[in-house]
Amino acid sequence: MGAMRYGDYTHEQAFIPTSIQQLLKASGFSRFVFAECGLRVHGLKSLVRVVLWQMVQKLVSLESALY
Repeated sequence: MGAMRYGDYTHEQAFIPTSIQQLLKASGFSRFVFAECGLRVHGLKSLVRVVLWQMVQKLVSLESALY
């Protein structure tokens, strides 16, 4: 993998729901819930980013509803 993972130099491990579920099962957990935590607004730049991201999400959900 590249020198940077998911835009953060501090990430050493990356998980998708399936891989973290396998790890949690092996550690003895039996129930899992995965949910997006959403973006936080902490300034004008992040407000623009949140609005644009919400627009992209709506376009994707609209497109998938059409097919």
